[in-house]
Amino acid sequence: MKKTSSQFEIFMTLVFRTILAHINKLFPKSMPLPKIVGDYKLTTRLAYKSNWNNYKIGLYKDKTGKKYFAKQWSGRFKDFEYAMLENEEKALTSLQKIKVNTKTNIKIPHVINSFKTTNSYIVLFDYIEKNKTSLKGESLENLYDAINYMKKLGENKSLRKKIQERKSGFVFATYILSLVIILLTNPKLFPLVIRHFPYFIKHIQVFINNKDLILTHRDIHYENILLSKSQLYLIDFALCAFTLEYIEEITMLAHAWNDKLAKKSFEEKFYNLFKENKQNHTLFLLSTIAVVTHLLTEKSQSKIDTKNYKNMLNTTFALATKNTHKVQEAIMVMFALLHSKSGIYNTNRMQETIENIKI
Repeated sequence: MKKTSSQFEIFMTLVFRTILAHINKLFPKSMPLPKIVGDYKLTTRLAYKSNWNNYKIGLYKDKTGKKYFAKQWSGRFKDFEYAMLENEEKALTSLQKIKVNTKTNIKIPHVINSFKTTNSYIVLFDYIEKNKTSLKGESLENLYDAINYMKKLGENKSLRKKIQERKSGFVFATYILSLVIILLTNPKLFPLVIRHFPYFIKHIQVFINNKDLILTHRDIHYENILLSKSQLYLIDFALCAFTLEYIEEITMLAHAWNDKLAKKSFEEKFYNLFKENKQNHTLFLLSTIAVVTHLLTEKSQSKIDTKNYKNMLNTTFALATKNTHKVQEAIMVMFALLHSKSGIYNTNRMQETIENIKI
């Protein structure tokens, strides 16, 4: 009971801080980056886009001329964005002490210092001078490397007491809240998201009973992986938490959905889990519904993002609907490719699979 209460308290605190973010937006107390903070001097103010526009970013130098990246929150009340910046500082401070042996070419920036006043909060990070070339358009390999890197870091047991948890109950509560937000703010979108609700409720026990958590970044996409010379850096740990296994991959694929490789990877995951483990397969679909519905509530999403999220939900609905023609056809094609060595369809095997569909 104590653990459930703790997750409920965390959820309600974040809801309250989201309300405070609205109040801060209505009654702003925006503060410019200070010219001097500690032993650091401001050299450059940079542009930054945020849901609530409470962050300001810039570059500072120390006495030796070394550059540091700064992110500042300011406002009347300690809201959701304050909590995210605080979580980023705590997570990176803990993670930068952990050494892992991986084949991935990924590192994370270090927290250098932080400064708090009544109405402002500044965190200084390592400055990473990225290459002009972008990772966008590359294969998904770098994104999957980042996911595996986070998993490897999370194997250190000491992190469990230092980094926040987002368990199944929290994710479910967020899903319900997202449905309400969409109903109130974007009713035209509501028919799309609510049609997944019966499937979610039907399998809710699978979701709630899942206790396995992994360390996640929860916002892995091309813009959050910087290439500096030949080194990759994963940045922006504001949402870092231990949470359900599939949340990370689904979030990443949703951000990359415009890439055909992302769609292919999603469908492959669906079919592999369908063959290997029905419970994990169901959990994957439920996690997709919860994650993408929540993403549709974000104010910063572009029209392309919205289109991609809607397309991903439609794909999920088609795959999750029992005995639909789309699922049957997709499985037929899959087994035609997987079980036909001579190029001739293995009709008996395909028919046997279709008859055993129990999604």
